Amino acid sequence: MTIKNCKSCGKIFNSIIATDKICPTCKQADSENFKKVRDYLYKNKGANIPTVSEETQVPTKDIIRYLREDRLEVSDNSELGIPCEHCGTNIKSGRFCSKCMIEMQSALQNSVKSNSSTSKPSIPKSKSTSSKMFTANFRKNR
Repeated sequence: MTIKNCKSCGKIFNSIIATDKICPTCKQADSENFKKVRDYLYKNKGANIPTVSEETQVPTKDIIRYLREDRLEVSDNSELGIPCEHCGTNIKSGRFCSKCMIEMQSALQNSVKSNSSTSKPSIPKSKSTSSKMFTANFRKNR
């Protein structure tokens, strides 16, 4: 267990999971806010972020976070959307549009290929790492 400060309310709490950033009380409140937003969007498919925020009393930053975390799925005909963090194109959820994702995957694959094609530096053998094996003979005392 680790003692942490809640990123939401600032209170100290015992964190059982290393990735916990908010206390159990704030986590419960966030879960309830998420359910409000999810239910509102289910009934009002064409709503935009300011309208959802106003109707549910959930801050817009939380709604945007739910979209970034891929916790919400938005229909294609909805006005609800957020900008891609790389190019700014309007997307329905996540952090990046499909075009930018493909570009990043390609760049990562090329980087891995170029790193694997370079030879690894050889480590010179020192005298202490020779292949000799030392043994000791022990005699029984009589």
